[in-house]
Amino acid sequence: SFDFRNAEYLDWGKTYNEVKEGMRKWKVSRFVPHLKTGDSIFESSCGVGLNLLMTLELIREETKNLHDLHVYGSDFGELAAGTANLLLDALVHDGKRGIVCTADSTNLFFISENSFDLVFGHIIPAPDPWTDESSKQVTVQHRDNICKTRATDWKSQVLFDLSQERQYSWYEKWAKEMVRIAKPGAPILIEQVPDPYCGADLELDPLGVSGVGFSFWQEADLDVDPESIEFEYDEVWPSSRRYHV
Repeated sequence: SFDFRNAEYLDWGKTYNEVKEGMRKWKVSRFVPHLKTGDSIFESSCGVGLNLLMTLELIREETKNLHDLHVYGSDFGELAAGTANLLLDALVHDGKRGIVCTADSTNLFFISENSFDLVFGHIIPAPDPWTDESSKQVTVQHRDNICKTRATDWKSQVLFDLSQERQYSWYEKWAKEMVRIAKPGAPILIEQVPDPYCGADLELDPLGVSGVGFSFWQEADLDVDPESIEFEYDEVWPSSRRYHV
């Protein structure tokens, strides 16, 4: 009986319906043209399944000729994966249910390569890329100071570079698994990528997370043609400077 469609979506201050409308243009333009009836799709790190459900609803709303999709996903949290399975069982009636399993998205070893017709997901940034000499988490204040002084303080620049190296390694492991399980030529769609915590303009991400810039995707060893990579800025949280790949 819980009205999840009009409740705040996760911890981002918007409802499911608001996020759905904000994501409509991106999902419809990137998912629908690349799918056909009977195709299999996989969401990496699907959480409790709301984004997967949202994607299926938008596909169904925008086309009448696409159905019987085989739906799969994974999430690191056992409770989240279990909730996703219950949600999809209850609300998805026009597709063929696969399974949402508990798994580390950076190591989907149990999935064969070339398995899915479309792979998508949101890469959660590395949990602690900023550490000090004692391997203790850097405080937000210290992190902000590194951002503001790295242009004039070599120590700050070294710490920033170290954090980005860890972030790059994390994103590359995650994205490589998405590429590996996708069929040759299948689209891989990565949503809501944040910029690095402090960019060239020294602006800080309002949501307090750190990611990677456009150049990462074109330089990373992902076994994809850099010319095939396209970017689109997010319309749900535009102030956070996030983008889709």
